Amino acid sequence: MKTGVGYATARDDTKSDASTRTVMVEAMHPGTVAAMKALRARQATDRLAAGPAYDNSGLVVVDALGHGIHPEVVSLRWRGLCKAAGLPAIRLHAVRHTLALMLHRAGVAPADAAAMLGHTVGTHLAYYVPKTETGAATAATALGRLLAASR
Repeated sequence: MKTGVGYATARDDTKSDASTRTVMVEAMHPGTVAAMKALRARQATDRLAAGPAYDNSGLVVVDALGHGIHPEVVSLRWRGLCKAAGLPAIRLHAVRHTLALMLHRAGVAPADAAAMLGHTVGTHLAYYVPKTETGAATAATALGRLLAASR
């Protein structure tokens, strides 16, 4: 499938069983389901207009002919949104790391955060939740309180 001149989208199996999941997008950002339904309706209109030229690729983000767009298009849009908001442009993948850390600091259990992000717990803890001296001290203090309470 073409995603631009000379490019093709690789569609492989997921990295792990944890990668295949249902993401509760409406709980994260109300209105997402409505936006996806509007996108599907627009794509149906595009499909009718294009007739047999439309590529039923099965992808969600496509151009007017149903072809997948090149991933760099999304990255360029992301950088533009960051700039417009007056924020530093970080790699789009770094957002996953930020979300994982936010969930961790909000007290979400690692298994639950990993499940939402499509990680195994081991991967989640090893790559997405940094270990810090402050975190170790906080854990030691919490354990001390638990032990003191059990006396």
